[in-house]
Amino acid sequence: MTWNLGLGGILKKQNSGEIRDRLQPFAPPIAFGKDGFGKALYIWLSIGIEKFHLLGRIEQGTGNNGVMGVTDTVQKEFLPGLGIPNVDAALQIRNILPETRAGGYSSKSSFRRISVFFEWIVNPRFRMAIGYIENKNYDLNGISQRAYIDPLGNERTEKEYLSQWKESGNLGIVSYSVLDKQILLRTTIEF
Repeated sequence: MTWNLGLGGILKKQNSGEIRDRLQPFAPPIAFGKDGFGKALYIWLSIGIEKFHLLGRIEQGTGNNGVMGVTDTVQKEFLPGLGIPNVDAALQIRNILPETRAGGYSSKSSFRRISVFFEWIVNPRFRMAIGYIENKNYDLNGISQRAYIDPLGNERTEKEYLSQWKESGNLGIVSYSVLDKQILLRTTIEF
């Protein structure tokens, strides 16, 4: 029986750059972007017997969906260069945390991600694993991220949700806690 334990942390910075007038290249910038910072801590444990291992990992830090997401590569193209298929695309819930940018960097919001994988080591250069990942995002006050949906299935804002209680008519907007769950099959090949 073998086991491994790991502890780690990560600090990241995303530079936002500046907006310039291209017709006046030597003029000062029109606007500066706000740099983003992220930090996270993680712990993982692996217990295995010969070719089969059970791995668990817990991550917690700043940002939306985790600043450590860049350590994993998600290939969405069937073959490189063919583009991403958009048929039967899942409904994307818009990010409702205004302080979080598209890259997930933020000093105000936070996340918690739990991963569990069952791994089969076919040979030292080829591994297969089936796993479960659960991710939850929190705002500045530590309140979990929520999605607001009206009776027709359209996404609404928190402001619209709260305003329905102040007015005479109820719009029927409901609030759901957003918890991202994934089951996936991962293959690792070393060349």
